[in-house]
Amino acid sequence: MAARKDLTQRPCCRRSLCLVVSAILITGWLGASYLLTERVILPALPSASDPAKKPTYPPMPPAKPTGKASQTDINITWVKPDARNASILYYEVQQNSSSVAFKTVANETSTAFHVGNLLGSQNYCFRVRATSSVGPGNFSVPLCLSTLPPGPPDSPNSPTPINTSRSSLAVGWDAPPDHGAPILGYTVQAAEHFFAVEFKFKTVCTLMKAPLARSCNASGLDHDRHYSFRVQATNKVGASNWSSEVEVHTDERDAKVPDQLAAPTIGFAGANYLELTWVSADHDNGAEILGYTVQLLGGGSSGNKLLPFPRDAVSTRIDKLESETNYCVQVAAFNSQGRGTWSGQACKSTTDAQPPGAPQLQPTPVYTSGSVLSVRWSVPDDGGAAIEHYEAQRDDWWTDASFGFTVKATHPTANFTTLMPSIQYKIRVRAVNKAGPGPWSDVHAMVTDQAGQCGNKADAEAYKNTKTTMKPGIQGCLIGCVTSGATCAQDCIEKKLGFSSGCAMCWVVEGECSLKQCIQPCLRPASTKCKQCSEEKCFPACVQCTGVPLFYFPA
Repeated sequence: MAARKDLTQRPCCRRSLCLVVSAILITGWLGASYLLTERVILPALPSASDPAKKPTYPPMPPAKPTGKASQTDINITWVKPDARNASILYYEVQQNSSSVAFKTVANETSTAFHVGNLLGSQNYCFRVRATSSVGPGNFSVPLCLSTLPPGPPDSPNSPTPINTSRSSLAVGWDAPPDHGAPILGYTVQAAEHFFAVEFKFKTVCTLMKAPLARSCNASGLDHDRHYSFRVQATNKVGASNWSSEVEVHTDERDAKVPDQLAAPTIGFAGANYLELTWVSADHDNGAEILGYTVQLLGGGSSGNKLLPFPRDAVSTRIDKLESETNYCVQVAAFNSQGRGTWSGQACKSTTDAQPPGAPQLQPTPVYTSGSVLSVRWSVPDDGGAAIEHYEAQRDDWWTDASFGFTVKATHPTANFTTLMPSIQYKIRVRAVNKAGPGPWSDVHAMVTDQAGQCGNKADAEAYKNTKTTMKPGIQGCLIGCVTSGATCAQDCIEKKLGFSSGCAMCWVVEGECSLKQCIQPCLRPASTKCKQCSEEKCFPACVQCTGVPLFYFPA
């Protein structure tokens, strides 16, 4: 109980949401909107080396590398060795395992290497040697690491409808990360929607045979009914959490093809590509939108193509076009009844300039904290035109969106802020010149640091899973335990929301702080005075206690 007592000295607050509990059961979430910022100092970029003298010997061997292993990934780094007056051109990385002898797996220009898609509880060894214009040096002493024991798979992505009729629905999904043990099967459940009745999920597909399918067809359904589908993956360790649900309806009796869409918009046009966007269909006319078809017109042999896209797509890049050629595009939505009327056309000519090449993103961040990841990449070939800026993207763990957040940078570094502690983010980058954006770099996964009482993996997942119920849940516990004390409210929050004891206490003391410091101004919870008091009296200790950026607090 000592730890819990200490936490009561650390009240916390939320941007425009602060908890106030009083003897007359006042509850409110108040405060102003804040953005947690951190001053990030990046290491200076390396300067060009002095002209090399005439070399005599190859480089010395690097010292034994250092590294870290997860269930499926290993990152190793090493210190640049004495080049012996000859510039090092690259590092040769070799890898072996219990069943495979050392073999070259990469030639790196940086002093870091990442390998993924490994099996859990396996031993892997690595050695590195430097190569200059004289030739390769000797290998380092090998570094041997064991991957962590495998775990259950991640939950699959939300399933997507791939076909519908008046009596059946078919959905598909992508394979999730397996965490070191191959996926053995999938279970698909569906629940029919009834007004004011809790959904009752039933298993409609169990897929266990190789080759493993990632689609399920549910038949024998009623027309014009809405169903929710979810998917679960299984490996030898156990089952994943259920995927997020997708709502799909069977076709109506008089279903028709989708309405005509507005004309698409062509953005960048390069020497051999066009980038276009379109607005998704507003109405499906009684049958789920299954996808879109883009028609490319003009350009001789490179034109007159039909290109299909999934139903969540609203943009694309069309490659392998002829330079200095005019192209037109039009788009239509399709459902089980067929393709709708083509939209109006958008036209644009390709250019004679080339987009930049793909940058090489460093596999490990140059700075991390609980809410910040700072990344760096190499400058790519500019394609014959000056690079105007870079676009660094990350996925959105909070909403399960793929690469939904973009940072623009004029130098080969970028900072991603307001992240959730203890969470893995996937990051990629591309360069843009007057001809348009180049290809994306390889995707690298990077993890934020643990922070505070709530900034750990388990509590972060609890935050995400209860983001729509967290506010009333905490308020209910504080009100229900107003006469029983902090321990009662703490236990209630732990049980209701799945928070750890330390994280739960952060929210208990939030109510205590507002009650103690702001009871008079917060008799009117929505007032400016209440908000100002909460910010001044309770806000400073909030970040320290929870460790979670205010962006992720419940609205």
